[in-house]
Amino acid sequence: MSRTTAWLSLDKIEGGGIITANITFLRRKNMTDMKKKCNRKIRLASLMLAVVMVLTVIAPASTVEAASKPSVAKSYTCTVQPSGAEGFWMDCYNIKVKNFPKGATIKSIKSSNKKVVSYYFVQGSNVWFCPNKAGKTVISFKVVNKGKSTTLKTKVTVKKYQRPCSSFKVGSKEYASKFKKEAFYYGKKPIGKKKISVKAAKGWTVSSISVSHGDNTAKKIRNKSYITFSANSGLDTQILVKFKNKKTKAYQMVLCQLH
Repeated sequence: MSRTTAWLSLDKIEGGGIITANITFLRRKNMTDMKKKCNRKIRLASLMLAVVMVLTVIAPASTVEAASKPSVAKSYTCTVQPSGAEGFWMDCYNIKVKNFPKGATIKSIKSSNKKVVSYYFVQGSNVWFCPNKAGKTVISFKVVNKGKSTTLKTKVTVKKYQRPCSSFKVGSKEYASKFKKEAFYYGKKPIGKKKISVKAAKGWTVSSISVSHGDNTAKKIRNKSYITFSANSGLDTQILVKFKNKKTKAYQMVLCQLH
């Protein structure tokens, strides 16, 4: 749910140079008028025209500032793990704040229905939340910047868990059945270079695939890519796949952790 937004200042706005051009024009105009000894009325008319042109250019700046205010998606749909399933943290999802000001903070996070969502935390410009059960809630919070705060809200719909993959292969071994009841599997890893191949179940699409080894940062890979499994017994490999439901737009992640 993320997007990069550029912050623009007046001097960077297309047309900002027109302000300078208008002022330059005014000065040149006045010099010409003095040389030609034009009357006061003409000089005043030129001045008024230049001011109007400057204000016309400045006016859109407020529109740019307004468009740059912090915002979030109006709604978000996700899924929840079956009760008692392992890897409960797999149900944590993030609400990305767009146009997040540098140095700003997120405070006062609330859920209108704590039976559905009661746990959340902040990481940079993201508000993470972990569903407890299927249902609906509204997550609200404040973005505080330089003493001013903006209240944001997102309607969250939590769906029941469904297996999103019809096939989840590491090399020749199939793991899809491991995700029938839950989104987390912990098992023994193969050794050497293996192909990662994932097929979405009917009604789902593969959104992304990420791989990490041990404590290393996760790296996105393409479907049907090859990765190398280390013989180091203390180095786990985690394969995280994010799916999206075509109908409900709900996201579901599954994690295959091999040791």
